[in-house]
Amino acid sequence: MQETPTFYADGYRLEPGLVDVALIYHLRGEEEVSVVLPLLIAKALAQNLSQLVRLYEQRSGTSLPSVEELQQKLSAQDNEKS
Repeated sequence: MQETPTFYADGYRLEPGLVDVALIYHLRGEEEVSVVLPLLIAKALAQNLSQLVRLYEQRSGTSLPSVEELQQKLSAQDNEKS
């Protein structure tokens, strides 16, 4: 049996189509891997990931910030230093 490749991504970009969506994973700002999913599967993936994050937050007792929240916080700290 062939081993499934593993990719690490630190970013992503979405390209929606009429009936599918391309999920382009980035590593250090460079596009590395593109995965095209039917919208039905993309919706199920989004729901499952959201559920996983909620479960993690409940079990750990912490709330993970969104990327936008983290960027705003870091930007505000940079502005305070200026």
